Amino acid sequence: MESKSKGWKSLVLPQICRAVLNRVVLSSILNYLMGCFLLPIGITNKIDAIQRDFWWGKDSGGRGFYPRAWPYLCKPIAKGGLGFRNAHRFNLAMLAKVAWRLIKEPNALWVKSMRSKYFRNKSPFKTKISSNNSWTWKCIKKGLDLVQQYSMWEVVNGQEINIWDDKWIPGLDSTIDYLKNSSNNSLVKMADLIIPETSSCNLPIIFSVFPTDIANKIRTIHIFVGDHQNTRTHQLRWNLTNNGEFTVKSMYDKLNEME
Repeated sequence: MESKSKGWKSLVLPQICRAVLNRVVLSSILNYLMGCFLLPIGITNKIDAIQRDFWWGKDSGGRGFYPRAWPYLCKPIAKGGLGFRNAHRFNLAMLAKVAWRLIKEPNALWVKSMRSKYFRNKSPFKTKISSNNSWTWKCIKKGLDLVQQYSMWEVVNGQEINIWDDKWIPGLDSTIDYLKNSSNNSLVKMADLIIPETSSCNLPIIFSVFPTDIANKIRTIHIFVGDHQNTRTHQLRWNLTNNGEFTVKSMYDKLNEME
């Protein structure tokens, strides 16, 4: 990145050309690595510094006056920024994409390899990081944490959804494990709250177990049990897009909003 930017600095380029080179070339050089590993914060800060210095025409590592801070330039154009990438946040968004593929492509060879070593008999969301885990898996787990935070399971038959540990209730940003107690611990799967004959929620049980506001959210869920004409399977839905599919842009935009 530094060698490219140094070569360009010798040219007389208008700011619009510098902006395009920043967004299209410099910010994309390490895309492959960012999609595989969580780069150290010192590296991502250096990436930001190279882009910042190139934009302002400064020598790398040099000191000087910067009329606008880098975070401001990273804002979307619609919000007054220039749409430059924050390297660390983009790195996290790329890892979330890998984690999404891990969930959505269970038959891929690389997923089978990961499953056999790290989550053989459980959901990858429920795995814990240990000191002997590979760096690759630790990085993917960062992405899994983000995917779990901003997604939810669509109820098909409820057999694979854990009532307390999975996110499946519309309008809730977290699981409801805090509601589990000795009086309801016999309820484990979402299927335990369904009347199979009618493919509907068992409202007496639901309203006796959950607070009214949560119970009302559950009763709005459409359940596909017994719908023989529907071939849908247990699916994870991304909450940040209208179609429920993950995009790096939606994840990156959300991370920007959190700053």
